[in-house]
Amino acid sequence: MAGLGNIYACEALHRARLSPKRRASTIATRTGAPNAKAPALVDAIKAVLNDAIKAADRRCAITVRPMASSAISSTISHVYDREGEPCVTPGCGGKVKRIVQNGRSTFFCPKCQK
Repeated sequence: MAGLGNIYACEALHRARLSPKRRASTIATRTGAPNAKAPALVDAIKAVLNDAIKAADRRCAITVRPMASSAISSTISHVYDREGEPCVTPGCGGKVKRIVQNGRSTFFCPKCQK
């Protein structure tokens, strides 16, 4: 997802239950109109970014130093940098997998992200 950081992209795709291997064209109709998956992804992106802002606000209330992105990611992460760990999606039972896309690590659950 262009313009969105790697951590946030992984987390948003997980929340929307979309595979990072999915072609972008599959969240739109042939005419280019968004299908039902597009609003779910938009909502997931907004939720992840809001959670990151809240995490940063909590951290900044404790210390004057700005919060590093790795510290933010550890507070909102369901899949990022959790290779081999169980998926947190209730009832999933899958394990987080890591793949490399364009030289960057991508984390996802192959069981619940289709």
